[in-house]
Amino acid sequence: MRTQIPERPKGPGRAPRTSFRTALILLAAASAFLVWKFLPRRDGPADRPPAFSSLIPGAGSLADHDLLVVTLDTTRADRIGCYGNRAIETPTLDRLAAEGIQFSSATAVAPTTLPAHSSLFTGLYPARHGARANGVFRLDERNVTLAEVLKKAGYRTGAVISSFVLDSQFGLDQGFDQYVDDLSDAEDPLDRHYRSRTARRTTDRAIAWLREAAPRRFFLWVHYFDPHHDYDPPSPFAQTYAHNLYDGEIAFVDSELGRLLHVLDGLGLSERCLVAVAGDHGEGLGEHGEYTHGSLTYEETLQVPLILCYGRSGRSGTRRGGGLVVDRPVSQVDLMPTVLALLGIDSGIESDGVSLTEGPAEGRPLYFETLTGTIEYGWEPLIGVRSANRKYIHSSAPELYDLARDPDEERNLLVADPGAADDLVALLPDLFGPRLQLAHRATPTVQPSLEDLERLQALGYLGGGAPAGGEAPAARGRPQDKVALLNRVELAQRDTLTMEESVAELREVLRVDPDFYPAWFALGLIYRDAGDLDRAAEALSECVRLKPDGAQSACALALVRSLQNQNEEVLRLLEPVVEQYPDYVRSRSLYGVVLGRVGRFEEAAIHLRAVFRLDPDYENCLQQLVAVFTRLGRITELQSLLEEQLERDPGAEEIRMALVGVLERSGDYRSAVALLREALLESPGEPRTVNRLARLLGSCPDPEVRDPRQAIALLQPFAEPGSEEPALMFTLCGLYASAGLLDEAQALARHARSLAKEAGEERLVEAFDRQLQRLDR
Repeated sequence: MRTQIPERPKGPGRAPRTSFRTALILLAAASAFLVWKFLPRRDGPADRPPAFSSLIPGAGSLADHDLLVVTLDTTRADRIGCYGNRAIETPTLDRLAAEGIQFSSATAVAPTTLPAHSSLFTGLYPARHGARANGVFRLDERNVTLAEVLKKAGYRTGAVISSFVLDSQFGLDQGFDQYVDDLSDAEDPLDRHYRSRTARRTTDRAIAWLREAAPRRFFLWVHYFDPHHDYDPPSPFAQTYAHNLYDGEIAFVDSELGRLLHVLDGLGLSERCLVAVAGDHGEGLGEHGEYTHGSLTYEETLQVPLILCYGRSGRSGTRRGGGLVVDRPVSQVDLMPTVLALLGIDSGIESDGVSLTEGPAEGRPLYFETLTGTIEYGWEPLIGVRSANRKYIHSSAPELYDLARDPDEERNLLVADPGAADDLVALLPDLFGPRLQLAHRATPTVQPSLEDLERLQALGYLGGGAPAGGEAPAARGRPQDKVALLNRVELAQRDTLTMEESVAELREVLRVDPDFYPAWFALGLIYRDAGDLDRAAEALSECVRLKPDGAQSACALALVRSLQNQNEEVLRLLEPVVEQYPDYVRSRSLYGVVLGRVGRFEEAAIHLRAVFRLDPDYENCLQQLVAVFTRLGRITELQSLLEEQLERDPGAEEIRMALVGVLERSGDYRSAVALLREALLESPGEPRTVNRLARLLGSCPDPEVRDPRQAIALLQPFAEPGSEEPALMFTLCGLYASAGLLDEAQALARHARSLAKEAGEERLVEAFDRQLQRLDR
C-alpha cells in the first residue's frame, strides 16, 4: 500500500537512524491528517431535518424506469460536499443529494472492494455470498445478482469497471450482457503501480454504451476507481487540491459523473431513470493508524455515501423526494432489495437487506467484517455489528463505541464496563455461527496467476496469500496492533528509496517483531529482484516457516530455488501447493517445468497439459509443452491439443505457429501450408506469417508442396525501398541464392545487414555476415 506522504530527505543531512527517519515520516503524515481534520466543514446531513417521509416512493412506483448504478471506489462519505466537507467542490453529487434522497449513515459490509460490491449486487452479507476478500475469492454462480434479475425482467444490462480487482474472473459479471473489464485503454503504466482506467475513460466507455443501449430499458453499472491510492488526479484538480490529492480524485470523479449525467439528460433518459450512487468502502487517511483500507473496521473505512435520485414530477419539474436526508443506519445489502422494490420487480430471492421504501427499522442490526489481515498475514479476523449508534468490534480485545457521542471511536466503552456489549455479541452467531473464533473460516476459491498477484499487490492486497480455512489463526496479533508495522513495511517499498534504505527499514521492523510476515516477504522480494538469491531464499524461508500453508510464499521461495538449480527443493515446496490448488497456474507451471528438468517427462506432461488448458498464454507454457511432448514422441496428442485450442481461439498466433511446427515434424506439409495461408487471409501481409510460409515453400522436402518461385514472390514486397524487415530479407536472400540469383542475394544481404545493425539486432547481423561469406565464395 502506498501512501501520500513527504519523501524521505536525501544527502548528508539525512538522519542517520532508520527509526528516527520513520518517526519523521509518520509525524509528517499525522500532521497532514490534522490539517484535514480541522478544515472547515459544510453543514453536514446531521444538521438538516432527519426525516423519513412519503417523499420516498412506494414499491413499484418506478416500474417504467431504467437504472444507473454508480459505485465510487475508496470514497469516504465525509469527504463529499453534501456530507459536510467544505474543502471540496462536488457539485454533481451535491445536486443528486439535493434533488434526491441522501442516506447519511450508510455502512459498508467490509472495507474491501469485491466483498462490498458483491453485497451491493446480491443483497447478502459476505459470510453468505462467500466473496469474502479480494483476489482469492469469486462470487459463486449460485448467488443471484441484480443484473441477473433485471436481465430476466427484460432489461439490457451493461457494466463498465475500472480496476482489475473487479475483473470478470471474480464473478461479478453474472447477468451482464456486456461487462467491460478490458483495461487496454488504461493510462497508467503497468509496473508496481497497478494499471486502472481513469474516470475520464470510464465515462467515455459508459457514454458509448448508453448511446447504443438507449432504445431499450437498461441497467448500467459504472465503477469509478480513481480515489484509490496512489492519489494522482489530472489537471486542474491536481493544482486545486495540491494540499489534499485524495479530495482531488473525488472532485475529478464528481466532474466525470456530471458529464455522464449530462449525456443521460441529452438522450432524454433522465425522466425515467433511477440513479443510485454508492461507495464501496472508505479510506483510513491516517486515522487509527491506517492510511489506506482493508485491515481495520472503523468508520473512516466503513461509512460510505449512498444517494438515490429519480424522475421529475409536476409542472415545476422538481425532483420527487428532493432533499430528503435519512439518518437511520442502513447497509449496502439494502441497495438491491430497494432498487427492485422501486422498479416493481419481485425477485423471490432471499436477502439480508430490506427495502428502504418502507423505511429502515430503528435499531436494526447491521453486520460488517474484514478477513484481509487474516488471509494475508494470519492476523485475527475482525467481525462486528452495529445497532443504532452502538458499534461492536469482536476480537481478542473487543471494542464498543457510541457513535453519537464518540464519532471518532476513541473511547472503548468495554474498558469501564466489560458487559456493555453482551446484547450485541449475542447477535453475531446469527450471521457468523456459534464459534466466533472461526468466523474467518472460508476456503479461497480463486488462485491468481503471477501477473494477477502482482497487480493485486500493487493495489495493496494479497501481501501473503494465505488461505483462510482451518482453525483459528495463529496468535500473530490483532490488526489494530499490527497496522503500524504494516505501514512501515509499505513505506519501505517506495520506489524513491534505494535498496539499502528499504532493507534497513525492513530489518528495523523485524527487530521490533521478528515474526512479522509482511516484512520477511517484502525483504525476500527485494533481494530476489536484486539478484541476491541466497538472502532472498533466507527471507522467504522465514515466510514458509511462519505460514506453512501459504501458497504464495512457497511459490516465491520455489522460484528462487529454481534459479539456484535446487530442483528437488522446488518440487518439495510445490507438491502440496499443486495438490491443494490444482488450478493455481503459477505453481503448477513451475512444477511441470522442473519435473521436465529432472527427467520426469511423463509427470511433466500431465502438469504442463493442465496449465495449457487453464491458461494457454501463460509465460512459456506453450514452449515447454511442445518440448516435453516432442521428447516423449506424443506428437499426435500434441497436435490434437493445439488444434482444439486454435479452434477455441482462431486468433491465437502462437498456437498456430506451434501447430505449424508440429505438422512439419510429422511430415504433413500440406496442412502446415494451409494453416499459414488461412492466417494470411485473416491478416494479409503479416510479416511473421509470410516469413514462415515462404521458408516452408522454399525448403519443403515434399516436391509437391515445395514452390521456391512462390516463396520469392511472397517476400519480394518486403525487399522494396522503405521496408524495414531485415529478418524477411534474410529468408529472401537464401531463396535468391538457391535460385542462382547471386548478385541479387549479395545486394539485398548488404542492405538488410545495415538495417539490422541500425536496429541493434546483433544476432541477425552475425547471420548476414555468415551469409555474405558463403555468397562471396
